[in-house]
Amino acid sequence: TQDQMAFGFQAPTTDLTIRKYHHALRLHVSVTTLIKNAQGKIVRKISRDMPYNEPLANKAALKKELVSFTSPFFLAPGHYTVETAMVDNESGKASVHRWALDVPPADGFAMSDVSLVRRVDPIHGQANPTDPLEAHGGKVTPQLFDELPKAPGAKVTLYAVAYPQSSAHAPVMASVQLDRDGKPVMKSPFSPVPVNAQGSASILASLPLAKLQPGHYQAKVTFQCKGQTRTRKTTFTLHKHS
Repeated sequence: TQDQMAFGFQAPTTDLTIRKYHHALRLHVSVTTLIKNAQGKIVRKISRDMPYNEPLANKAALKKELVSFTSPFFLAPGHYTVETAMVDNESGKASVHRWALDVPPADGFAMSDVSLVRRVDPIHGQANPTDPLEAHGGKVTPQLFDELPKAPGAKVTLYAVAYPQSSAHAPVMASVQLDRDGKPVMKSPFSPVPVNAQGSASILASLPLAKLQPGHYQAKVTFQCKGQTRTRKTTFTLHKHS
């Protein structure tokens, strides 16, 4: 069996080269990711070429944006090395990042990582049942940076997916807990989560940032099904609005 995964890439435009061409601004990034198994063999390749052309009037907004994309893929349990190369085509500069990825054997009830959500966009065209970031009628774009500005109207949104046993008919329950600087802030009661046609159960939990004080937060999502419990955590830092 293979586990459903998703690769996410984000780079702030402030770290990239934006050039002026006539009456437009140009930004061009190419990304290639190689996933290698324990023997060094390439088992997955993900690549994306992302050219952007924007009107000069959008310069201020463009400098505050993120270049990002996500791509679903599958991996069998095992140890992997992920190598991502990014090329800033306007400057010719390149960077490479490597990290380890361990996919544990499935034990009947699995859970994804907890992701901060940057935005949820409508799905255009036919939905992709193999994409774990498509849920609740939208496409989730994760927030890969853990520092959040406390801007007016902003909120923190958490996304997590549970994968119960295909034979389990018991309901999937979920709870969210939030701690600030090591002290509990809130904890929701366990509530049922619908299981979709692909056999997964996902949550999108949001909280207005206006209700939270600046500090270092830990968000914990817990799923329960048929007497089994799975918990994952993520962290983020909330700054004062400048």
